[in-house]
Amino acid sequence: MSNSFSISVATDPEQMLAHARQKIEQGGGSLQGDSRQGNFSGKSLLGAIQGEYQFAGNELKVKITEKPALVPIAKVKAGIEAFFTG
Repeated sequence: MSNSFSISVATDPEQMLAHARQKIEQGGGSLQGDSRQGNFSGKSLLGAIQGEYQFAGNELKVKITEKPALVPIAKVKAGIEAFFTG
């Protein structure tokens, strides 16, 4: 399974980003960037998760650049989607 995926953008990118930043920071992570592109990092019980994002039209493209080997990409994807759409 690819470490890249897209999320449909159903709201204003600034609003979506503000929501994600709040949720990620509450969990001890960070989100750097703007409504065009940026990166994020966080922790799971098994290690660090890092990635990049880019808004492109009605899609948010996400690429996971680091994750613990034992954590399935589907679980990481579900968590990231919850941060951005939650």
